Amino acid sequence: MPRTINRDELAQRLREAAERRLPHALAWLRELVGVNSFTTNAAGVAEQARLTAAGFAALGFEAETVPALQAGHGPHLFLRRRGSNPASDGLPVVLVEGEMD
Repeated sequence: MPRTINRDELAQRLREAAERRLPHALAWLRELVGVNSFTTNAAGVAEQARLTAAGFAALGFEAETVPALQAGHGPHLFLRRRGSNPASDGLPVVLVEGEMD
């Protein structure tokens, strides 16, 4: 039978996990904000999409880019990840929307 943990222990474990990952997360954030991804800088928006897709690939997400309808604009990025719980089929999907420019 799995061991249960109390809220304080869970909070401590989450804090420690976040602290271990912080240097990598900050390096990725520095790389992201260092890209000129202004709307009409199509190459910069495409680079932002590439970096974002690479970061989320490590979490099991699949990326799809769709060309923008407006000439000179960068692509749209869609990230998808199927849940690991077969019982979740048919449940609502969570959509997270963000801007790369």
